[in-house]
Amino acid sequence: MPTIVRWPGKVAAKATDNFLCAFWDVMPTLAELAGAKTPDGIDGASVMPRLLGRTQEQPDRFLYWENIPQGKGGTPAWSQAVRWGTWKVLRNQPRLPL
Repeated sequence: MPTIVRWPGKVAAKATDNFLCAFWDVMPTLAELAGAKTPDGIDGASVMPRLLGRTQEQPDRFLYWENIPQGKGGTPAWSQAVRWGTWKVLRNQPRLPL
């Protein structure tokens, strides 16, 4: 997920990174920042090491998206995408006739 972070003295100005993270990584990251324990049983992982410029192993997990905007004539224009490591797949409008 695209993220903008400003933390003078901690996060380098104009730094960029291609580390994959998702919304469910926000809670564990903020918990680590606050010195709190991350709740058990959640899917997220703290990305604090990456924010601070340290190395961090990319979690072995897949990321999944669905997009269901309204299509022409009331037909749902549905698409799916999955990413796992370097593998990516995009499936556009699987419910519509060919």
